[in-house]
Amino acid sequence: LVQEYVHPLDNKYFRVWFLNGKVQCAIVRYQQDVEDFSRGCAAGVCSRVSGDMARGSDAHSPPTEVGTVVQTPYAVPTDIREELEGMLLPLLPSAQAGSVEFLYSANGTRLYFDFNLLSTLPILDHHHDG
Repeated sequence: LVQEYVHPLDNKYFRVWFLNGKVQCAIVRYQQDVEDFSRGCAAGVCSRVSGDMARGSDAHSPPTEVGTVVQTPYAVPTDIREELEGMLLPLLPSAQAGSVEFLYSANGTRLYFDFNLLSTLPILDHHHDG
């Protein structure tokens, strides 16, 4: 395993939640102290996102601040939604729910760096008759 630290463009990290292969909501996390990027969990922010956010409209919920971390709802652009739903999530068919984190490098390249999987939903057996 080889790891490399990549400084995020504008000190921003993004997390997109999914359920059954479909993007549900997302946040953008701005962090002043990016050397400690694991501080300031993003897990609770999705519950603040209105139903309109899941459809890609503008963010309306107020930012959440934890120390030097500011988390704001993020309207997932169509190209990212298509990349996640059409390319990345199909690679993990048994991962029914979770989130994907990414950042943009200094040259603007989108880098996915973390999958947080919740694969505990019941699997429907359509072949079972009883």
